[in-house]
Amino acid sequence: MTASPARWRIITARVGDALAGLLVALAAWTHLFGGFRVGSGLFALSTRSGERLLIEAVLLVAVRHVILRRPSLRTRILTWLKIRHTPLSPVPARE
Repeated sequence: MTASPARWRIITARVGDALAGLLVALAAWTHLFGGFRVGSGLFALSTRSGERLLIEAVLLVAVRHVILRRPSLRTRILTWLKIRHTPLSPVPARE
């Protein structure tokens, strides 16, 4: 048996990452412009609280990490931006 995660876990993690990014973008939009309302006829979608959207994004990322821990969202963002993961400051050696 291989150590690679099941395909459904990988797909679920990617969808979770995309939805978390969308929620963060909507939270920023809501914070900057005071919210939005989209609707026609029977259905309406509105938001006035960016904080609630951020909490939902954090919860979604937490559930995503329960399903698939590696690669983390941070690693995926850094890879997407093509930035090498390095610590900000080196840890001094003990003498």
